[in-house]
Amino acid sequence: MKKVAGSTVTDEGIAGVTITAGQALYKNLTNAAKLALADADTEATSIFEGIALHAALADQPIEYATAGLIDIGATVTVGEFYTVHTTEGGIGPYADLASGDYPSAVGFGVTTGRIEIRKNNSRVAKA
Repeated sequence: MKKVAGSTVTDEGIAGVTITAGQALYKNLTNAAKLALADADTEATSIFEGIALHAALADQPIEYATAGLIDIGATVTVGEFYTVHTTEGGIGPYADLASGDYPSAVGFGVTTGRIEIRKNNSRVAKA
């Protein structure tokens, strides 16, 4: 997981759980707005904030990407629309979501190793 010079927009927060680089994050409003692992199972946990740029244990500072390009550290499909996944912290193609999941846009695959983050939280369950 790496920033792309001149492109990646970042923010910082406090981890509410153990976080691994590359995981999707949301702000847990019931835990002092600490960052936790996003998932598409509920509206509250699907509100995407960004992608962790490094690992952190609970109560440690964490930097995360909120917009722009990132080297994701994995193979992605060019042109694929990626969302918060139903696995905590996961990112996956929109097509993987089922009825009742809450799609929140992470971004698009722009090369085989980069995602352009374009946050959009629908707050609506998929039909």
